[in-house]
Amino acid sequence: MCPSGLALEHPAAATLLQYATSGCPTRTGQNWTKEMIEEAIERGPHVSATSAEAIEYFKSEIDQKVAAGQAKVVDWDDIKDNPPPELKISPLAL
Repeated sequence: MCPSGLALEHPAAATLLQYATSGCPTRTGQNWTKEMIEEAIERGPHVSATSAEAIEYFKSEIDQKVAAGQAKVVDWDDIKDNPPPELKISPLAL
């Protein structure tokens, strides 16, 4: 979250701005192997995310996050030979 407007007056605004610009510290467990990542990709999304309505919802959500600078879409074929070490894949679900 990148606070703006009145949210900038919140006591946590400075911390949230730092997270938004420099990253948020997390503990996500050990890095996955390439095989673990490929298994998660092969498994695919939850059935709740496969309807036409769900797909349209996710497209809209992704477009909004990219436009706001909160996300970047990366094609798996572009990174599969050298994925980021911290990469984890979670199935989409509604």
